[in-house]
Amino acid sequence: MHTHKGLTSRRRGRFCLAALFLVIAGLIPGCDLYTMRDYLYDRSFVPVTDITGIPDGAAVGVPLTLAPVILPGDATNKAVSWAASGAGAKIEGGVFTAAAEGTAVITARVPGGLGRGQDFVKSFTVIVTATFIEVEDIEAGFGETAPSGVPLTLAAAVKPAWATNRAIGWSIVESGTTGVSLDGDVLTAPDGGTVTVRAVIIYGASPAEHFVKEFTITIL
Repeated sequence: MHTHKGLTSRRRGRFCLAALFLVIAGLIPGCDLYTMRDYLYDRSFVPVTDITGIPDGAAVGVPLTLAPVILPGDATNKAVSWAASGAGAKIEGGVFTAAAEGTAVITARVPGGLGRGQDFVKSFTVIVTATFIEVEDIEAGFGETAPSGVPLTLAAAVKPAWATNRAIGWSIVESGTTGVSLDGDVLTAPDGGTVTVRAVIIYGASPAEHFVKEFTITIL
């Protein structure tokens, strides 16, 4: 009796597996094992939506290590290949160097970033100057308090205005009880409390160091 039940279970397992194949084959005409593999891969694939973290300025002859941020963080493919043009620019081993003043273009490519056989490509413009000018400060263009439920644009001024790198990236450090969300530089907090945000200028402090400053906003 035990053996009979075992055989029945195995037969049932084979039947269910065969049924699964038939169902999938019915959903995907011409399905075979390779098609099923591709189908399951595509179902779990997470495409790249953006690349950030690339500086917008550089100085002649000063190397900059490129540290791209691939979004979303759980993207399936995140390996980046680089190309550069203009201002005598080159990228070797992920390090950017420009030989002359002018405008350089950095192109980042994630092979298969959008899907099987589809690369994600994004280009960045870099202004190359004779010398590096560091950021001294970021001055907030918003107040220390803000009403709840109203979108707040995190406007800010970089000092000096002629610093080599001036693009600001924002992130939330502490959200407290506010339920805050951040879309680019627009902050929205549905509830009251205290929010701490961080402003980062890639290689703003030096060719090897980011400029970072935090701001605290009380949501009323």
